[in-house]
Amino acid sequence: MMSLCLFSMVSMVWGSSPIKGNQAPGFFRLMVGEVEVTALLDGSISFEPAILRNTTPLLIKMLWDRAGILSAEAPASVNAFLINTGKKLILIDTGNGNGSGSESSSLLENLRESGYQAAEIDAVLLTHAHGDHIGGLLNRNGERSFPNAVVFLSRAENDFWLSAENAAKVRPEKRKSFARVRAIAAAYQKFDAWKTFEPGTELFPDLKAEAAYGHTIGHTVYLLSSGRQEIMFVGDCIHNAAAQFPRPSIGVRFDVDITRAIETRIALFARIAREHLLMAGAHLAFPGIGRIRAEGRGFVWLPVTFGPVKTGK
Repeated sequence: MMSLCLFSMVSMVWGSSPIKGNQAPGFFRLMVGEVEVTALLDGSISFEPAILRNTTPLLIKMLWDRAGILSAEAPASVNAFLINTGKKLILIDTGNGNGSGSESSSLLENLRESGYQAAEIDAVLLTHAHGDHIGGLLNRNGERSFPNAVVFLSRAENDFWLSAENAAKVRPEKRKSFARVRAIAAAYQKFDAWKTFEPGTELFPDLKAEAAYGHTIGHTVYLLSSGRQEIMFVGDCIHNAAAQFPRPSIGVRFDVDITRAIETRIALFARIAREHLLMAGAHLAFPGIGRIRAEGRGFVWLPVTFGPVKTGK
């Protein structure tokens, strides 16, 4: 009887703690040479097998099974990355944002949790102009989320999305994307804070823009160098890690030129593996930073591990 009473008392104690249900703030940082890089989580998404191209359902199933994806859709993240050079705060991409009424964006919240404020950002570098990369530039009121930042977009990407002629050629439901880019650009152009560039431009010391076309007309990657370390911010050169690392020849339906996107990915990944660069991806599982190793006809993803920030001080 005594043991039964004790068991009941212990059960009551254990049952008194409710499930918390919340997660740690979505930021992760590491040093690249003397530069601090902070990964910022904007949100989570998922990809259905039907988005993948140049493959077969059987191959997708095999690759997803190998990666332990047992659900109907593959989870992914929406990541942005903050660079602190010591002199400038530079944000690469901005996530979905809340400009369309979405409640899922957590970029600004995680930026604050990481110790920075939106008004401190000096520059925003966009890999391309899809909504999950530029949406965070405006708030719900159509105002600039980063009031003191200058936004940079490749000239090819800018000219495509701001063209009324191009907007008129697409299906009506696609015109919303063109209108969104125009609204975002106009909000920053009003303050002379919207700039374009050509590939190969060093936008800031040791931070270079490089063409990585295929996913979009002017898709851009950014290479940051500091000391003997380098990191490549690859944007949407990859969407589904389970499929596109082992089989980089697999494309996605979001690519405007799948053949070129595949060629770009294979060449870029070969370089990243060969030169032992760090890599940061917009849709890789948060924090989306790691290295890759060439293996067979593809690559193996080697994500960073959580640990203390080694500043060298």
